[in-house]
Amino acid sequence: MDVSPWLRSDAAYSPERLFCLVHGRNGRSSDHVVPGWPYSFVAALTPDRTSWTEVLDAVRLGPADNAAAVTADQLRAVVDRLIAAGQWHHDDRDILDVMDAG
Repeated sequence: MDVSPWLRSDAAYSPERLFCLVHGRNGRSSDHVVPGWPYSFVAALTPDRTSWTEVLDAVRLGPADNAAAVTADQLRAVVDRLIAAGQWHHDDRDILDVMDAG
């Protein structure tokens, strides 16, 4: 799980566009804000938990959204879909949730 911005400094105006905090970008040592949209991503690791991933879901966060609440709901929905699709069973290894707290 991670919330990452899709930066759009070239977009003069777009609905619900926000300003995203960017850490030390383009050789700069200071943080600054850039217009864009934050997205909450859920990615799956391989069964042997290597560095290979596959994005399972992405949700664009709006100005009024609570990122923690949206992400929690998103994670529950992804796990429910995996179980419903037969991608996880009770005798499989536990699902490991890894989240980036920024």
